[in-house]
Amino acid sequence: MAQELVKICDWTADTLFYATSNIVVAAADDSIAIAGIGTASPAGTRLVCASSEDAANDGTHVVASVATADKILTSSALTGNADDDSMVIRGESPGSFVYVGYYSRLVGVVNSDKDVSVYVVWANDSSGTASVSVTTAVTGGTPASIATEILAPYVRIRARNNDTATATVTGSVWAKSIT
Repeated sequence: MAQELVKICDWTADTLFYATSNIVVAAADDSIAIAGIGTASPAGTRLVCASSEDAANDGTHVVASVATADKILTSSALTGNADDDSMVIRGESPGSFVYVGYYSRLVGVVNSDKDVSVYVVWANDSSGTASVSVTTAVTGGTPASIATEILAPYVRIRARNNDTATATVTGSVWAKSIT
C-alpha cells in the first residue's frame, strides 16, 4: 500500500501580531493603528479583537491592506475612539475550508517562538456549517505534532497568537491517505 500526502496548510515564518494598549481605531478609514501592526499583519491576516473600550470593535477583522508599518485598514466597519484604546488584539493566520473527504488522517508539525494555538475546524461544507473545533497548544520553542482522524469532509486550520509579543510560526499540515 502506498501513502499519499497532500499539503493542507503551510506556515513559512508567518508573523502573528499581539497588542493590548495604545491602539487607535479610526472609523473614517476603518483602520487600526499601533506600533508594528502593519509590519506583522499582511493583507489577509485576521485580527481577533476583544475587551475593546467600544464593544462594537470586538470580533474578528480581516486586514484589507497595510497603510504603513504602524497602521492597517480592515474590511470591517469600525467605531472610532477619541483616545488610545485598550483592547486585546491577537493575530490569526488566514485559512479557508479545504475538502479532505478522500483522506483518512491529518498529520503535521507546528513550531513557534512564542505560545500559539492551532485551531483545526471541521465542517460539513465549505461555509463551515456544523463545525467542530479541535485546539492544539504550541509552547514557544517546542514543536507540536498534529495527528487526527478525518472528522468531517472539510477542514480549516489557523494559528492564533496567545498573549505574547509578535509570534513567528512555521510548519505544515498534510492530509494522508492509504491507497
